[in-house]
Amino acid sequence: MYEFLFKLNSNSHSRLKIVGDNINFKKEVAEERSDKHGHMVHCFGMLAIVQPSSFSEMSDESPNRPWQTTPAGFFMPSEEEYDIVVSEYAIIAARAAIRLVPSLGFLQVIDQPIICDHSPNIKNPVVPLPVFHKNEQQYKDVIDLLSWIQSFLVAVYGQANTPTPKVPVGGDQLTCERFRFAMLLRLGAVIANQ
Repeated sequence: MYEFLFKLNSNSHSRLKIVGDNINFKKEVAEERSDKHGHMVHCFGMLAIVQPSSFSEMSDESPNRPWQTTPAGFFMPSEEEYDIVVSEYAIIAARAAIRLVPSLGFLQVIDQPIICDHSPNIKNPVVPLPVFHKNEQQYKDVIDLLSWIQSFLVAVYGQANTPTPKVPVGGDQLTCERFRFAMLLRLGAVIANQ
């Protein structure tokens, strides 16, 4: 069912992220009476985002200074970096102008390399996952979702013959908080996949 995901994930550089959110809608009744009412239906939908790029050149080290006491100028580009940004934006704008107005082809800026020419410009594949009839507001349902995600990841990485890494699961702020608290509830489980 997820052969595409298995194939993409066999690349040792690829990373997965699971993103989900609640789907709520009201199911109406034809004739509402005191004993027959419409009700809310709660579901949870998820996507797997495959990031095929590697960022191995970036450091894994934590910042060496607290950001609260760091002066704001530390985060601002230097004069040299600002000049690079301005010149590269000029090249990008000229490329766009040449595409829109071909008679501007005499501008020889298209051949000038810029930093983003060397960075991978790859769209991350998105794989839809099943929609579950689970209510994100109920922690027992969120724990069921976590169990499914865990078994799904074991299957995906098992098919690629690689160990299952930690995979971030996200969504909006409320979804992240509910998943974080459900993971804390699972810490008291007797066995690891409970």
